[in-house]
Amino acid sequence: MPDQGKIDALLTSDAFSQNFYSVSDPLGEEAPVYWSNAVGAWLLTWYDDVQASLHDHECALGRCHVQHAVRRHSHSDAAAR
Repeated sequence: MPDQGKIDALLTSDAFSQNFYSVSDPLGEEAPVYWSNAVGAWLLTWYDDVQASLHDHECALGRCHVQHAVRRHSHSDAAAR
């Protein structure tokens, strides 16, 4: 489980704005679908998840749900165990 306080601090830091990948790459490995209290939104760090959300009509209307990404990553985590 990711340390939410640590990750949220990184997301609002100058280092994040200067080097996005220094935060997004480790986050993608640890929590590919992540709720950030600091940003107030779900963060999707895997390309396929981002692409799916961009092509989702509900997301375009501001009613985006990330259940499909959460479900997919939950299944892949269980298979890896």
